[in-house]
Amino acid sequence: MGSVIEIEGLRKTYRTLLHGPRQALDGFDMVVEPGQVHGFLGPNGSGKTTTLRTLLGLVRPGGGRMRVLGQPVPHALAAVTPRIGAVVESPQFFGNFSGRRTLRLLATTGGIPHRRVEEVLDIVGLHGRANDRVKAYSLGMRQRLAVASALLKSPELLILDEPANGLDPAGIREMRDLMRDVVAAGATVLLSSHILGEVQQICDSVTIIAHGRRVTAGPVADVLASQDKGEFRVKVDDPARAAAVLAEAGAVVRPAEDHLVVTGVTDPAWVTRTLAGQDLWVAELTPITPDLESVFLQLTDEPAVSA
Repeated sequence: MGSVIEIEGLRKTYRTLLHGPRQALDGFDMVVEPGQVHGFLGPNGSGKTTTLRTLLGLVRPGGGRMRVLGQPVPHALAAVTPRIGAVVESPQFFGNFSGRRTLRLLATTGGIPHRRVEEVLDIVGLHGRANDRVKAYSLGMRQRLAVASALLKSPELLILDEPANGLDPAGIREMRDLMRDVVAAGATVLLSSHILGEVQQICDSVTIIAHGRRVTAGPVADVLASQDKGEFRVKVDDPARAAAVLAEAGAVVRPAEDHLVVTGVTDPAWVTRTLAGQDLWVAELTPITPDLESVFLQLTDEPAVSA
């Protein structure tokens, strides 16, 4: 099987009377391979939701090429829609209907046996509250109901936009397990989320978008490694003297609150030997590896929030 999603040169411009034209997508590219959880990340207003809505035929593109499950879209959207489950933005349900009745109506409309309703209620952990009215559901429960509705068709491609919204830590872990189960069953998940620590745990690969263009993409480990600056955290009793010794020996040293940040060292043992030669003893020597949040903030020019 080829790529599940292929997007090349996607463009979309919104035109408003008040603010004039706004370029939401400016030649955006993305590839999602089968059998993965693929993270789709970007700041608010970067073009994520526009991309997802365009893939699903909810927004007409201004240019570019898209293929989903091997078929060109939007031309062949009717053929691939039965193979896609999606939760984009905040889905709306009738508040006076129960969760079970909501799913049964959707199943009937899609020609899906009602036994599948009971299966997806179990999958998302709503079986015990299935007969309660939706208006009594918390935000997290509504998110579970939305995911259940997307799973009714046993989709080959599951698109989830902020599925952890409103979930507590236990619910987030359950959602993570659910995505892994979906992939284990042979499907592919495209996940858009602002919980970057969770994305780093669950996703096999990522695409990061900013200002309507792709800024990086690839396996999570490769994206993180590409931003690794080779820095080390060094703690000693006399940091000022240690900084002078390391700088004299050719390292780049930056003082931090309670440690030194040393760059330009290929062998960390060199730091220990250099300092020991001047009777300076290392209490801590730790590589500083980037996480997805720091990489995201750096690549999208988003300011870090100070503690």
